[in-house]
Amino acid sequence: MVVAILIIVTVFLAGCRLFGSEDSNGGAGGTTCTLIIDSPKNPADDGIDRYYRGFYITSYPGSALCRVDLWMSARTAGAYTLGLTAREDTYDGAALGTSETSVTFSDDQADVKVVAFLFDTVPSVPTGEVVTFELTTVSTPSGPDTDPFFALATDSPNGIVKETSGTSPPLDSLRGDEIAIRVYE
Repeated sequence: MVVAILIIVTVFLAGCRLFGSEDSNGGAGGTTCTLIIDSPKNPADDGIDRYYRGFYITSYPGSALCRVDLWMSARTAGAYTLGLTAREDTYDGAALGTSETSVTFSDDQADVKVVAFLFDTVPSVPTGEVVTFELTTVSTPSGPDTDPFFALATDSPNGIVKETSGTSPPLDSLRGDEIAIRVYE
């Protein structure tokens, strides 16, 4: 009996590694998400940019959207509620999904933390197409400079995540930077 249980557990764990569950993280409603883009913040890089810059994925490698992690900070300490909207093709394209999350930042813009935006899994994202993202502030603490920042990345895989100057359609102008991001389907 013990041998049978060990065999079942071993097969289950092997299946998790084969199908990506080992690298998965939770999404909205407790769903399991699989990492498809991994471009974390480089600890040696202190590059940041203000939240109102847009960014897009030039060729979406998945077929769904479950979660987006961004490395973020602020100059004013307090509680923030942030929104992230994903759209198809352009900054004014069809909305694929929207997520809101709350986070508390310190007043040190170098104190960067991972902020998770959980989407009710967007079941159909066109593989290979452009997907744009727009950050918004829903609420911020009072103060002179309450703009949150997101971190830039120096080692983005394949250069498929591009930062833009803003979110004007169709894809605004490129800023030449890539952002620190993880995307899950």
